[in-house]
Formats: sequence, C-alpha cells, structure tokens
Amino acid sequence: MPHVEDLLRHCIETIVYRLEKAIRNAPPEYPTLRIGNGVRTPVEILSQISFELTCAHSVFRHYERFEEPEAGSWKEEIERFYQIVGKLDRSIAKGLPDREPHRGEAAARPPVGRHDACRPACDVQKNGERSDSGRKLL
Repeated sequence: MPHVEDLLRHCIETIVYRLEKAIRNAPPEYPTLRIGNGVRTPVEILSQISFELTCAHSVFRHYERFEEPEAGSWKEEIERFYQIVGKLDRSIAKGLPDREPHRGEAAARPPVGRHDACRPACDVQKNGERSDSGRKLL
C-alpha cells in the first residue's frame, strides 16, 4: 500500500502533467484569452493554482501572511508554478509534519477554498478582507 507522501507526490506530478499538456503548443494569445466577463484568463488561472499550492505548502512552512498576488506575465507565472511545485514536492518527500500548529499559527493559515463555505470560521485575512462568515466546514 502506498504511503500518503507517495500519493501526494503523485497528485503533484498529475497537476504538472495536466498543466504541461494544457499549455503545449498554445498560441501566443492563449495566456490572455478572455472568454467572458468574470471568467479568469489562463494566466490568472495559473496564478490562482500557484497560490493554492502555496497554501498547501503552508503545512510545511509557516507563512506570516497570505495574499493572492496579481497575475504576472505568462513566463513569470509558469516560473512561479514550477518553483512552488518544487518546494511542495521536496517538502513532502521529507515527510509530513507530525505536530500541532503553534499558538496563533492556525489563524495565519490561508482559507481552504475561495468560497465562504470552505473557509474556517477563524480570523483569516485574504486580500485585506476578513473572513467572519461563521460557517462550519462540511
């Protein structure tokens, strides 16, 4: 039976594979393709994925604050994606942490998801907004 670390690393490999397949032979206008109002462009989606992977990496490394950055250029976002994937993979390869969060650390962790229903009911700051929804995780 595979170890949890092996399964997590396989998930990361799958994300990398899917990204590479999606961008292979993409036309030059692809990164900024806008298909409708309120719909993210591919570069914005890639930036969001990197942010979510950074949130996942917070299990291994304490981050003082989390802010979803504005999307950079396509090249910058691809580099950022590979940097965080590498950090996450190396951290998982060393083993999952077996500890409780330090006092105050849980409140500094990012929201679990973009929707209020997925956010913990603690004081979490994201883009300068306070998450006080009070909703419980399902």
